[in-house]
Amino acid sequence: MGQVRFIEVVLPLRLEWKPVYSVPSEVFDTLHKGSRVRVSFAHREYVGVVSGLDAVPSVDESRILPVSGIETGLPDISEQELKLWEFISDYYLCSIGEVYKAAYPVQKVRSEEVAVNAAERARRTQEKLLGAARKRVETLRGRLARKEEDLGRRHSEHVMARLREEKAGLLAELRAAEDAAQRLEGAGVPDLRGPVAKPARKAGKPLLLTSPDRRSRYMEMCRKALADGCSSLVLVPENDYADIIEKQFRQEFGDSLLVFGSRKTAVQRRRTADLLREAAEPYVVVGTRSALFLPFADLGLVIVDEEQDPLHKQAEPAPHINARDCAAMLASIHGAQFILGSATPSLETLYNCRTGKYSLSGEAAASAPSEVIDVSDERRKRGMAGPFSYKLKNLIDNTPGEVVLVRGWENAEELDGWIKDVFADRELTVVTPQTARKLPHKVPLLAVLQADALFPRDDFRADERALQMLRQIGECTGRLVVQTAKSAHPVFAALASGLDASSLLDERREFNLPPFSRLIDIRLDDDSESRRELMTHRLLKVLKSGGLRLTLNRDRQLAERKRALYREILAFEKENRYQDHIKIDVDP
Repeated sequence: MGQVRFIEVVLPLRLEWKPVYSVPSEVFDTLHKGSRVRVSFAHREYVGVVSGLDAVPSVDESRILPVSGIETGLPDISEQELKLWEFISDYYLCSIGEVYKAAYPVQKVRSEEVAVNAAERARRTQEKLLGAARKRVETLRGRLARKEEDLGRRHSEHVMARLREEKAGLLAELRAAEDAAQRLEGAGVPDLRGPVAKPARKAGKPLLLTSPDRRSRYMEMCRKALADGCSSLVLVPENDYADIIEKQFRQEFGDSLLVFGSRKTAVQRRRTADLLREAAEPYVVVGTRSALFLPFADLGLVIVDEEQDPLHKQAEPAPHINARDCAAMLASIHGAQFILGSATPSLETLYNCRTGKYSLSGEAAASAPSEVIDVSDERRKRGMAGPFSYKLKNLIDNTPGEVVLVRGWENAEELDGWIKDVFADRELTVVTPQTARKLPHKVPLLAVLQADALFPRDDFRADERALQMLRQIGECTGRLVVQTAKSAHPVFAALASGLDASSLLDERREFNLPPFSRLIDIRLDDDSESRRELMTHRLLKVLKSGGLRLTLNRDRQLAERKRALYREILAFEKENRYQDHIKIDVDP
């Protein structure tokens, strides 16, 4: 047996260590970080990623399995991709295998394998055609040589004319056959691995854009990046936003615009990845969270649109990333310019602007005139017509044109009944808060019937989200009316104050909530209620905590405290044989 060397391999599994495998020395020299290998683990075969060379085994070398094969046809994982995986694993307290699985789910790997097999079939077909073409050239050259010999002998003029005509035909055939062979030789089969990503450049301070025309600014920035030979990523919270931006960008960027999201087929998503990996030219990519894991070779601009939107946060499965924050790291890894866009920015982003970490450009869109109606006062003074205060009823009666009602806790059928009773001669449109912020046109009057429904008690972000929702709804109307039993709430005072959210930030500081601290939620996912209660009790003892929401101070020891917490949870799982039941959510 020849000499062997050892490599660390990342597998698409939740493992707290990186398995080590052996490879022959002559094969080892062909590997590098990011190479794809096929290995066996727990009697199953996986495609893994080489994450370390010349690994030092922690067990007897005789127990180490060899790699099953080197996946030379599958695309390598770039250094930048691995850096992003490592950041996500470290920050969001999950294994790098879970990140690999999120970046390269089974269907994506299968799609790559299909492409590799197709490329291999194309290569074999091409070799076969090229062999036939070369054989044809040799045959024609032999026939031409024999024809030359015939022409060298003495023949009648009639025979010589025929021979010369046949020679001309053979020469024409030979030239055509040589041209065909040359085309086949030059065609080649695309190399899926592509070039190595270019070195990162240095970018300026992250920038927050809040103006209503920010998407026009995005286009200008993407145009400049393309002119500089760099690709751009525009990250959006959901597919509907991707459709909107695609319509706006398609005329400007044409085939240089790529859209990546769950609505695209596996073949379309693979084609986008291949184009970016080949890096023959720069592209503008519009995509949802999964676009973070595309193999960018030369990324010069990263934009996160609607940065405050909770859909940027991954709920299930792990890793529970926030795409906005991962995009910031992606931009840093590539040295790309980082842009955030929102008319209603998150408190975290406003805090970063206040502390000078981010720059701010533009003003928030002018809010519609708003009126807050205290339904408690209305009930006491004049009563209510079902869910309608008489003040709101008068406003609706005196508003010409379309009126839209935003329902909260109201039952849709009951609300329709009240509308028919109170507004017998009027047709009103009823929508949910989520639908209201996407109205295709402005309406003269938009009324929120129960704004209190925007304040769930168990969510510390409820005030921030309610303010954002009301501002977004306000952009869709000429006049906004809000009914509430909490008219003194600071959200309503902040509603007309543009980007000023000082009162909400001061409240967060007082209670040591983000952005002034870091939160980590721990959830036990167990079908057995009694076992879940038992394990919760045991885990709280280990963590020395009064609950499964932990608050960590933002200081220089934060990263190490997070790692120590992760180690404690892994040790608890192992000791209690409770793997795969504990879910960790960083920055909930």
